[in-house]
Amino acid sequence: MPTVIDSPASKPQRCAIYTRKSTTQGLEQDFNTLDAQTEACRHYIQSQTHLGWKEVPESFSDGGFSGANTNRPAFSRLLSNVIAGSIDVVIVYKVDRLSRSLLDFSKIMEIFNEHEVAFVSITQNFSTATALGRLTLNILMSFSEFEREMISERTRDKIEASRQKGKWTGGLAPLGYEIIDHKLHVVAREVGTVQDIFRWSVEGHTATWIAGRLNDLGIQHKSLVESRPRPWDRSHIANILQNRVYAGQLGCQGGEFSKGEHESIITTELFELTQVMLSPKARKYRNLSLNPAYIARGVLVCSSCERPMSTSCHWYGTRQIRYYRCATLASDGKSACPCPNQRADTIETYLVKALAEKLRTDLIGIEIEREQLKHLRNETQIVHGYLAKLVSDDDPDRVILERKLVVLARIRVHLRWFSRTVKQFDGSWPTLTLAEQNLFLRTIVRKAVFFGTNEKIELAFRDFRQALYIPDELGG
Repeated sequence: MPTVIDSPASKPQRCAIYTRKSTTQGLEQDFNTLDAQTEACRHYIQSQTHLGWKEVPESFSDGGFSGANTNRPAFSRLLSNVIAGSIDVVIVYKVDRLSRSLLDFSKIMEIFNEHEVAFVSITQNFSTATALGRLTLNILMSFSEFEREMISERTRDKIEASRQKGKWTGGLAPLGYEIIDHKLHVVAREVGTVQDIFRWSVEGHTATWIAGRLNDLGIQHKSLVESRPRPWDRSHIANILQNRVYAGQLGCQGGEFSKGEHESIITTELFELTQVMLSPKARKYRNLSLNPAYIARGVLVCSSCERPMSTSCHWYGTRQIRYYRCATLASDGKSACPCPNQRADTIETYLVKALAEKLRTDLIGIEIEREQLKHLRNETQIVHGYLAKLVSDDDPDRVILERKLVVLARIRVHLRWFSRTVKQFDGSWPTLTLAEQNLFLRTIVRKAVFFGTNEKIELAFRDFRQALYIPDELGG
């Protein structure tokens, strides 16, 4: 360990004063704490003039830098001078000005010792020349590190207490909000974008699709500035969909949540519905798209044996030809079913044409909305009735019933989208994604049979006057 110079020096001792303050508060004053530390160290050097001590002209002061690490500009310059051999003694006001980390301090002392540089703390009288002095130094450093950790814990506890009370504790305001007087306030022009993102998600759109839609609309996300525009991507959408701030909540420790002081942009019901949509099970069904290009998947059946039609494709150079083929033919060969492979584009053209003609001449859209809404209301009332009978909040049936309510809310959103598409089919169909077209067909058509010999297709529609129909991906 380095030693404090306490005997007449054989040569002048070049002394460097190092000062530090953790915050910038008060540094704008004419005489601040850094000046006070420097002046005290300078007086000490003057008291050691008879030993040849002399202050080096270069100043080493870090204002607004924590002692928890060594990433400080003035400290880096100090070490560079030590290594270069231009300093003999490093003087500080207190030990923790140099470092608050015992590990960092020991490394610094190794560097000082290697280059025969002494270390002096003017307000803590000890000498590193003795074992007791070294013990004293280590004890002081241990308490400095303990104090730093206690300050960190108190800060974390304060932040947690503030969040428990619903107060915003800092950070970049999410899309839809701005920070005024340390509080979140709604930005009216951004509310519609946030609500659209959640609505598109519960309608079954992927984060990638939503990001593409926002890019097409020319909408920028929160972190952008006009001079450096960057497109939305799926990570931006995922962060928004998982942020409880939009439902008027704040996250706390242990996975708990508190009601925030800020105004919510979406309902808690919609947020919970979105989380269900983001679950692995929902993604599995929502991406029914092992290949979304086949919009009749799950609807088309063989005209010969009425087994479901699977999908396949062939490449001719760079051109892809899609087919539907009978599952019996695929598994057992031509001897089991004579139905040949059917061109997908031909079948889909006839299917959409037949569906459009049916919807133009039938009131099926009105029937669907009326009958299914009736089922929804009845189912919801029944679930609420069961919930009212539960005595304890910890009853395991409560989780099941609350999940059922989320599913019903999800179906309500799906029904509104489906009913709107039915009523405006000619204009809406071309705007749907392939996955949406497949979901629409599976919702309205029970089965479709294509007779390739006479280019005829027969559609069997679902009876919406019966029990509520729930597509798999809606959690039913």
